[in-house]
Amino acid sequence: MGCVAVVPARKGSKRLPGKNMLPVGGRPMIYWSIRAALESRCVERVVVSSDDEAVLELATSLGAVALRRPERLATDESTTADVVCHALESLDRLPSHVCLLQPTSPLRGAEHVDEAWAVMVRKGAKSVISVSLVDHPPQWSNRLPEDGSLCDFLPAHLQGVRSQDLPPYYRLNGAIYLAESASFLAQKSFFLKPSCYAYVMEAEASVDVDNRIDWLLADLLMQEKRKKDG
Repeated sequence: MGCVAVVPARKGSKRLPGKNMLPVGGRPMIYWSIRAALESRCVERVVVSSDDEAVLELATSLGAVALRRPERLATDESTTADVVCHALESLDRLPSHVCLLQPTSPLRGAEHVDEAWAVMVRKGAKSVISVSLVDHPPQWSNRLPEDGSLCDFLPAHLQGVRSQDLPPYYRLNGAIYLAESASFLAQKSFFLKPSCYAYVMEAEASVDVDNRIDWLLADLLMQEKRKKDG
């Protein structure tokens, strides 16, 4: 077996209740991640791990494998690594690679998964993780003292410096995690040193839905994308 995509979708969400099934572009948010996996040229099987009956029913209707998650993996303390391990161990044989596609990245499409896979092949990498450019320079960030003083907020050499003159920084965008399955199981991590590489994604495809503002933005962008695609 080649690459298996795992889409994790726990029912409980404190900041945005029921977020996996919230409408984005007229479809449940998780639909877009399942679809991206199913349409990817490098993915051979799609496993949706969830304790949510509605999610499992949707996964089955779309042609994915619906894996009911045990209670021990459906708590606030459960880790994504443990969920991916459980999904891999549920298969009849271990795939060569695993691809984690979180449902909170609905604007990531099959083309992005395939491009990340191309990086994997080109680099001969053990893992590839998606990132995006940080839109505001992290050099302009700092903690505030209790009195709110900005006197020591920026060091002198950064005061008056334009953002375009600062070196670019990248952040994890949460959209794609690819790894050799055996190495992932051994380390329970997608950061497989010394052969882990970045796949850079554009900002519009990198929205990670964590709160209501993220959801509204993702819905708006998806509606515009669907109009553009016809």
